[in-house]
Amino acid sequence: MNFKTLLIILCLFGGQLMNAQVIDIQEPANLQWYGNDNFQFQTIENQDLSVIINKFPWESFTLDLGEIDIYEYPKVTIELSSNSTFPLRVDLYDTAHEYPITQSIEIADERMFLTYDYSQSFNQVIDKNNSLYLLFYAAPGESFAGEIQIHSLQFEALSTDIEEVTEKTEDYVLRAFPNPTRDIFHVDLPLQSLQYINLYHTTGQVLFTQDISQNAGDRINIEVGFFPAGNYILQLEGESISYTQQVAIE
Repeated sequence: MNFKTLLIILCLFGGQLMNAQVIDIQEPANLQWYGNDNFQFQTIENQDLSVIINKFPWESFTLDLGEIDIYEYPKVTIELSSNSTFPLRVDLYDTAHEYPITQSIEIADERMFLTYDYSQSFNQVIDKNNSLYLLFYAAPGESFAGEIQIHSLQFEALSTDIEEVTEKTEDYVLRAFPNPTRDIFHVDLPLQSLQYINLYHTTGQVLFTQDISQNAGDRINIEVGFFPAGNYILQLEGESISYTQQVAIE
């Protein structure tokens, strides 16, 4: 057994959670990370990973997936925080091709979750015989200085089980971000079909309504920059279900 295999086994079973549907890595600093001198890796509290970055455009740092089977677990969720907001592109790389997905760190100095689904990459020319890596581009195409702290990674199998999808839907929590905002709220909708998204003043007055019946599972953007600063109630409304969140406009 080589060192890399031993390391991955320790990460998956030593203080981590693994079941038929999810590999949950709570000590990301124990994984194999690489970068040039513009990326400094530090282990911080609870085996979290700090990456201090002072990079040129299109430089990236790398996670070696090792024994993690990305084909069986193609949905990757990264729990992270940063001292600034910027797009974070994470490419699946097979030493010959890159399959890019870009998300954005929307909230500085707070933990958030970014999810990347690589299942569609398998329909392309990905070489399953090569070693696989994740390439992390902070502010791709631009020079960047800052810090990313990675708190956990979760690799999830795509389920076709109706009961499991229903259970995940029932666990949905409405979370508009950034909150507070000055101009736009981003909202990730649940998988089940809903009818409307509404914005209420705390007095109960309806200020905004949008039909979302065709947007299940999508991320939508709500422009609110023209409303006065203050507290509001955001509501997702369906035939027999409702989700609400208090939000603030600065």
